[in-house]
Amino acid sequence: MPTTQATPSAPVTANLAPQVKKKPAGKWHPTENPKATIVPGQMRSDREEIPEGFTKADADKAETMEARLQTSTTRAGVSPLVAPGCQAYWPAPYEVCGAIKDKYNSLGGPNSFLKYPISAELTNPGNTGKRSEFMVGPIYWSAATGAHPIVNSFMTKWGSLGWEGGYLRYPTTDEIVNPDGVGRRQEFQGGAIYWHPVSTVNGAAIGGAIRDKWNTVQAERPGSLLGYPTSDETVLPDGQGRMNRFERGVIYWSPATGAHPVAEPVLGQWASAGYEASGFGYPIEGAMAEPGSSVRQKFQNGSIYTPGTHVPVGGGLSLTYGVPTNNVLQAGALPDGISYTGPGYRLTLRVGPYATLSLAELEIQNSQAPTEFRLVFGLPGGFSLNRAERSVEIRNSTGGVVGDIQNPVAFDANLNGVQPQISVSGNQVTYRFGQAVALPVNAVHLVASDSNKQYNPYYRIGAQVSLRCSLESFDCSRSVRAWFDSKKHSEIHYPDRLDSNGTAIYYNDRLDADRHCMWQAMTTEASNAAFAQRLGDAHEEDGEHTDPPQSPGAMEMDQYNNITGRAVGLRHEKDVTGIIVECNSYADSVRIATPDQFGTNTAENDLVALSGP
Repeated sequence: MPTTQATPSAPVTANLAPQVKKKPAGKWHPTENPKATIVPGQMRSDREEIPEGFTKADADKAETMEARLQTSTTRAGVSPLVAPGCQAYWPAPYEVCGAIKDKYNSLGGPNSFLKYPISAELTNPGNTGKRSEFMVGPIYWSAATGAHPIVNSFMTKWGSLGWEGGYLRYPTTDEIVNPDGVGRRQEFQGGAIYWHPVSTVNGAAIGGAIRDKWNTVQAERPGSLLGYPTSDETVLPDGQGRMNRFERGVIYWSPATGAHPVAEPVLGQWASAGYEASGFGYPIEGAMAEPGSSVRQKFQNGSIYTPGTHVPVGGGLSLTYGVPTNNVLQAGALPDGISYTGPGYRLTLRVGPYATLSLAELEIQNSQAPTEFRLVFGLPGGFSLNRAERSVEIRNSTGGVVGDIQNPVAFDANLNGVQPQISVSGNQVTYRFGQAVALPVNAVHLVASDSNKQYNPYYRIGAQVSLRCSLESFDCSRSVRAWFDSKKHSEIHYPDRLDSNGTAIYYNDRLDADRHCMWQAMTTEASNAAFAQRLGDAHEEDGEHTDPPQSPGAMEMDQYNNITGRAVGLRHEKDVTGIIVECNSYADSVRIATPDQFGTNTAENDLVALSGP
């Protein structure tokens, strides 16, 4: 390569798209072939239009260069030959030389995407290589990498990282189309820059151990774990670790742990705790699949087991939850959830009939079990947990309560109520049961629900139901699933009475009557009719304090149907299927009436509703 004066490796400013000037009247049309030999008064600039960005002086100088670089007379006469070292491209008054010239010509020269040259060949700082600038970007060359153009987002990102003086050093390829046919990348000695028209518009640099790990999870290819990078490699606050963000997760690296990906749902839980600065520390492996939908990921200071359940909290946002522990848990798939078995205990996480419900059932079996259990939540940005009287509230960025995590209903082997101590730290909730109880201890609670009263009659709807469950925790815990199952099976029977979001279209209708019948019947079957009646009465009492309050007619309808439900439960001990069939049958023949037409429910074999059809 020719030796030239060293200058900083920064792009020369130029117009990105040359504009053609108006052709002067009477001048020669540019489709005519130019003469290689200069004739006084007949310069090419006098015959052809000069592209925007160049002057007549530039064009004349370029023509002189071309003539100087053309040589040789043979027996056949004058034969224009390009000198092996450099070439000029009219009307640009700059020589392009060596390997850069060869690359430029292979791309199409001035007809390529680079357009015309706008600089002579320049020596990069430290005499490490050469470059020539063109209208749309430069071509860089080094002895180790050859010559490659760098344009658009690749040039901008590379420049922001120090050009060839940064950790990426020199390009080793031209721009490459990725396997998805959409994104692009360019390889460098120290890594690569990736670009995607949606996810990585400005380009993102990735290299080293993080890129190696990314390649093991299919990199950016369709169906990959993480997708395209959305950030450059970032130095973490501890000064030791590094990370890259991707479309669907992150990869974290430290000298002690190596590089490991973290994706949802574990990512949200780990992120809400404080990433690597949290008590979990850095990841030491990727997520491992467990039976069912469960995944486990190990960190320096424990593991997170999660069923991946997403609980909506309004505004299109949702939270996830998991079990942080230093123990090894055995996961097992259930039809409606996941079970985790640890030393001396079994924790079951179930999904209710709605995605907005998740039920936790804990059985502390023997003295090997720990006395403390935790749940970790993946909270949307700005959301937080707050300890309240009967629950842990989920609050949004303005302090509004958008959901809650209910206090457990717990009892010991003597059927005495157990009151665990509950505390909140960041995005984690801790339950302490103590040891002065008769084992086994069973606890049931809603691990997450939204704040809409219809989803949680046992706790969220009001003080009387919550009080009743705290006074009769054993019966309440045995029958808590009755509410979920009654909603599920009544809506399976009447799908036409729900909109596309699963919300009831009608109120105080046959679906409502069917649900109350099954709720009271299943509560009776699971515990007893007297408790079912007290729980039903508490439900109606709380209904008087809702906003707006429940109408007297609706209350009378519920009380009538509750009587039939309890009778159905007594007729079908240990026969939940029989309960569902009988309540569905009564609902199909529901009487549409006003409260004064209900009468006294002495037969206990029908249901009433205020509205139809």
